[in-house]
Amino acid sequence: MAATAETIATDNNGNYSLVTAAKLLSYEPSLQTCSGTPSSACVVSASGSATGYTVITESTNLDLYTIINVSGTITRKCSIGSGVSATRTGPDERRTLAARSM
Repeated sequence: MAATAETIATDNNGNYSLVTAAKLLSYEPSLQTCSGTPSSACVVSASGSATGYTVITESTNLDLYTIINVSGTITRKCSIGSGVSATRTGPDERRTLAARSM
């Protein structure tokens, strides 16, 4: 879903403000929203600004996964159904994003 958000920004001169759940689904029809009973991971929400985006997804066992891009710095968060969470932000994430944009 992060790759789809990046594609949306690429198509809009690097601006992420059009990143929404609906726009993600229009670019990637295989994605699902979390309405009803999804059969696989689904998009809970997505939002963007001029310089970044936040996408939250949910697995079939109700774990939440969040990816946040703030001006090229990627943060990933995981919230396991029991409330345990983990966050990772690191320079390796920035290098990966920079390499993809070349």
